[in-house]
Amino acid sequence: YQFPMAKILETFDFLDESQRVLTEGGEKGKRYLAKIQDVARAFQNYKIPVIQIKQTSLTEAVEIFARLNSKGQSMSADQMVSALLYREGDRDPFDLAREIDDSMKILNSYGFGDIDRTVVLRTLLAAVKEDIYRTDWTRVAVGRREELQVRLRRVLPEVNRGLESAGRFLGRQLHVPTDRLLPYAMQMTVIASFFTAQPEPSDEQLALLKRWFWVSSFTRWFGGANPSRVNALVRDFMDNVAAVSYTHLRAHETGRN
Repeated sequence: YQFPMAKILETFDFLDESQRVLTEGGEKGKRYLAKIQDVARAFQNYKIPVIQIKQTSLTEAVEIFARLNSKGQSMSADQMVSALLYREGDRDPFDLAREIDDSMKILNSYGFGDIDRTVVLRTLLAAVKEDIYRTDWTRVAVGRREELQVRLRRVLPEVNRGLESAGRFLGRQLHVPTDRLLPYAMQMTVIASFFTAQPEPSDEQLALLKRWFWVSSFTRWFGGANPSRVNALVRDFMDNVAAVSYTHLRAHETGRN
C-alpha cells in the first residue's frame, strides 16, 4: 500500500518514490523505506538460470519447450501440433491453432464454445485416419510435416461442416443445447466424425445415432473405455455406421453387443 511495485526496478523511479515515502511518512517512512530496500535487493540479487541452446531447429526448440514447460504458460495439444507443423519460410503457412479457433466459433454458435479444444483436434485426426490420442508429435513433425499439413488442410472444411451438424443435432434433436449438458466431450468427437463422413444421413442412421448417444450416456461407456476402444469406435462410425443401411446397422449393433 505504501510503495508501487512497478517502481522497484527502475533506479530513478525508485529514488523518487523513496523520497516521497520519507517526506510523507516521517519516522514511519524510514521504517517503510528499510523494508522497501530489502525488497529491492531481493529482486536485484535474484539469480535466474539461463541455458542457451544455439543452432537448433524450430522443431527441436518446440520439443525442448514442451519438455521443460512444467509451469508458466501452458500449451494445449493443438497449439503444440500447430507449432510442430509450422516451418519458417513457408509461402502459405498452415496455422492449425488458428484454424481450430475458427472451428470453436462454429461450436460456440450452437452452445458448445466451452468444450475442450482437443475435441476439434481429435475430430480432425479422425478425418485423416490418425490416432486421435496421438502424443508422439515430435516424431511425426520431423518425418511427415508436409504430408500432414496437406491432409489436415484438405479435411478442414468437411470437419467444420461435421462439427456444425453435430452441434445442430445435439441441440435440436437430442435437446442437449450446451456443452454443460453433454455427458462426455468425446461424444462430440464421435458425432462430428459421423457427420464428417456422412453429411446427409438417413432417418434410420439418425435414429441409431440418437439411440447410441443415450445408451453411451447412461451406461457411462466413455468412463471406462480405453484409447484403443475409443479409436475403434470413431473409426467404426466413420467407416461403417455412416455408410450402411438400417438393416445392416441393426445386425451390426446386435453383433457388437
